[in-house]
Amino acid sequence: METDSAQHSLPPELCEHIGFVLAKVRDRFFDSVAGIFGQFGVSGRHFGILLLTARRGGVIRQTDIAGALRIDRTTAMHCVDELEAAALIRRQPHPADRRAHAVTITASGQRIIKRMTPLLEEAERHFLSRLSAAERRTLLELLSRLATT
Repeated sequence: METDSAQHSLPPELCEHIGFVLAKVRDRFFDSVAGIFGQFGVSGRHFGILLLTARRGGVIRQTDIAGALRIDRTTAMHCVDELEAAALIRRQPHPADRRAHAVTITASGQRIIKRMTPLLEEAERHFLSRLSAAERRTLLELLSRLATT
């Protein structure tokens, strides 16, 4: 009879392919935080837009959001529309570029970031608990390097 950990391990044949392993890790992580996103009624992309907008402090162009999140402009616009409908961000003409829309985070959006961030950080710590602090830093560095074009 197989042990519980053996039942949940990936077969060695599949562990030979980085794309498959990365996809499974992503799936597991997002499954582990789905309840947090659901509790606040936002998606991972929504959270990314809110966090980016909050941290950039001020106005950010929709096109800059798309570039930073590495999503197409139509998808970014759709996400911004959803966040605006939820009153978490505000869109207005960009002060320095009349052809662009500027996005700013609202007080409600700031409150969501403030409440979600510690919950997500705790979920991340739990998810990565089998790695040492040095391994977590190395993993983040390596993944960031791969994510950078």
